[in-house]
Amino acid sequence: MAQSNLERQLRAGIRAAQQNNLEQARTLLEGVLRQDRNNELAWIWMASVVKSTREKRVCLERVLQINP
Repeated sequence: MAQSNLERQLRAGIRAAQQNNLEQARTLLEGVLRQDRNNELAWIWMASVVKSTREKRVCLERVLQINP
């Protein structure tokens, strides 16, 4: 059950990002990453909604650590 809640939260975060609601997307994706630090898809989407180039780099480096 927890996994499906996590998946729902991830999908909601992706939807928010696609709708350019960056604040909501960040909040939802941060929630996913608090529960699953190795969620590659959440890190990829997080890279698209963070504000700075440095934050984008951190997110994408994490993706590469998870899936080189």
